[in-house]
Amino acid sequence: MVIKKWIILGALLTIAIISLSYIRSKPHYKHEFAVCAMFKNEAPWLKEWIDYHHDILGATHFYLYNNDSTDHYQKVLLPYIEQGLVELIDWKSCEENKVVDPPPCWQAASPWDDYQAGAYNDCLKKRALGIAQWVAVIDIDEYIVPAHGAQSFCKLLKKYSEPSLRSILKKLKNPFRRRRSFGSLQLNWLVFGTSNVWDISSTELLIEKLYLRAPEDYPANELTKCIYRPEAIDVCCIHYGTLKKEYKVKELPIADFRINHYWSGPEKKLIEKRQFSKEQLVAFAKECNVEDKTIFQSLKQMKINLFEDPGNTCYGAKIKTFKLLGDKITDVQLLRDLITSNFASLTEATEVSATSDCLVVIMKRSPYERVKETFKNCVFIDYDLLCQYPAEWVEYLVKKYNLKKSRL
Repeated sequence: MVIKKWIILGALLTIAIISLSYIRSKPHYKHEFAVCAMFKNEAPWLKEWIDYHHDILGATHFYLYNNDSTDHYQKVLLPYIEQGLVELIDWKSCEENKVVDPPPCWQAASPWDDYQAGAYNDCLKKRALGIAQWVAVIDIDEYIVPAHGAQSFCKLLKKYSEPSLRSILKKLKNPFRRRRSFGSLQLNWLVFGTSNVWDISSTELLIEKLYLRAPEDYPANELTKCIYRPEAIDVCCIHYGTLKKEYKVKELPIADFRINHYWSGPEKKLIEKRQFSKEQLVAFAKECNVEDKTIFQSLKQMKINLFEDPGNTCYGAKIKTFKLLGDKITDVQLLRDLITSNFASLTEATEVSATSDCLVVIMKRSPYERVKETFKNCVFIDYDLLCQYPAEWVEYLVKKYNLKKSRL
């Protein structure tokens, strides 16, 4: 009996030592989840795509490779670059930017593929290596969709980032055997069509307007995209990557995780970019006839983001009472404290707007009229005006809404 206890204690101690050694040896990444993409003339679609993967899925860095764009992509990306969220790399179509030493099975469908694969390898083997733990390698018309909510995606990354109890026990059983870690998470495409939509305006969301897709057995849906551990990559191609021998691939079930591939965009884009005829439009629309609104679970947050200029702060606060943070607080300080200590975005602000007597939203260069139409029960203050005339604004708000100061 005593011997059994010592055996159990010894096993537990060994597990603890193995776990502790893992924790100590575990590398510390600046970004748990990042995204890599190459684009050309995709300015109208960049903001929604970045906002989705940042705000919904938690990507904290984007490696974006510009391939000879001639549109206004710089204007769209500048606020994100200033935030440090986007790293913009100029990636011209030249010999030095082609993929180096591709695998024997590599066949470029177009000359563009060589430069695209070259960008992916530059990202994974240089820029993101040791910086990002996981990097999704996708296109601007591709959205990672966790069918059971964003939280399931966070759990997925965590699950394949840390050793399980099962793997620890296997190592305990045979400590000299080298076991492979997961270096790639593979997601299948679901190709979406035009949904008979001609065009999408700047105040509409692509992921809401286009909700008809091809069935799962559609030939193109056999293709995949991957989320990689940069250190696992030997060579990264467009739809797959060859991994180093100590890593393996995890194929994710399409019922849980997939890539919504908005290949066509609206009809106008399909005609301009792919040179589709009317007959081809009709035929493609017939193929994409399955209604799929799985991504709609993210629409509330995305609609809030639609009204905010990227990089421009938007603060909201209930102003039924002012909150004093100390004894010697002037009115000027009061309103500045109101800005910095309350709601961080319109998301939280709108949740209280229905129950508040009044909601004040302080905004920086945001599209006021569109926001006002959506959030009726709000008072809007221009941040720059507030900085110039803070005392006047406080006096106006106090008188108009009969505000009383209260201590925290």
